[in-house]
Amino acid sequence: MLKLLLLALEDLKQLLKDQGSDLFIAFGSAEDVILKLVNEVKASYIFAEEEVEYNLHSVMSLVQSSVSSEPFVWGNPEFVFWRTPFYNVGNLEELPASYHDFLKLQLSQTIPVAAPTLPILDMEVDRGALPIFDDVKKYLQGKPCQSDKCWISLKKVSAESILRKECISQAVMKSDPSESLKSNEGKNIISSTLNNVKSTKIAKSVFASVEGTQVRGGTNNVLNALAAYLRYLEGTARDDWQELHEKLRKAECRKGASFGALFGSALYLGTISRRRVYYEAIKYERERNAGYVSPFGYSAPTVAAAIDAVCSMEVRFKRMNCVGGYVR
Repeated sequence: MLKLLLLALEDLKQLLKDQGSDLFIAFGSAEDVILKLVNEVKASYIFAEEEVEYNLHSVMSLVQSSVSSEPFVWGNPEFVFWRTPFYNVGNLEELPASYHDFLKLQLSQTIPVAAPTLPILDMEVDRGALPIFDDVKKYLQGKPCQSDKCWISLKKVSAESILRKECISQAVMKSDPSESLKSNEGKNIISSTLNNVKSTKIAKSVFASVEGTQVRGGTNNVLNALAAYLRYLEGTARDDWQELHEKLRKAECRKGASFGALFGSALYLGTISRRRVYYEAIKYERERNAGYVSPFGYSAPTVAAAIDAVCSMEVRFKRMNCVGGYVR
């Protein structure tokens, strides 16, 4: 996961540089680093995504307390949070408890918003260099959290959770892949793709390693991988897409499991949003069906897997938000 994060940061830093801005990188506690940066750039606003995960929510609370307790000549910065709403929900308190009941509401989804144009960064501030994996690993090993606490928390993880992760990362399809991804038009293509998959590292691979199943890099790389995933039934002559199709088959230990195995880390790191995944999946579904989306189901199992995954994730996080609980 750490390697995937560094690759995503590298892509983001280059993207911001191309716009005349930059990504600031520093080692240290979030509250100290943000406070120092606020003083250096004389920030009036601090933008952040509202978090529901317990640890991330705790970090945001510490940053708010640190900044709020410091007097600034130009006035205290205002914190602006956003929830990146996926559904047009008027009142989160009225959300049903189960996902099945939520689907009955048939709420409309919002479309992705265009990236804003950032102002050119023309001030002399230490922006930090992109760290290498060994530097980050060495820094983390010196943190207090790398103590017996980590091992205690690991002991609390259920065997079921460990086995589920093992199934996703290492499962290999023992039967014909078309049994899990049924399509008459795709059977010949599946056979052709299997024969062309290469065991060596692909030049433009979307994965961090030959053995890994997690999509790497920044948004453009993940969007390319998502396009390949959705178009599984079409077949391809592209090496990078063939590699993804092979890993898709290996990860499909149950219906739809391959999407989480391949794109779970990208969604967790925020490299791509759940809203963008839904948008791309529906866009492709319309392309396959002359602009029509059937109310009786999707025409490709990969489209169904992607949409079901992000929709259920969104509902779960919204429920955590509205009840005041946090994911630990």
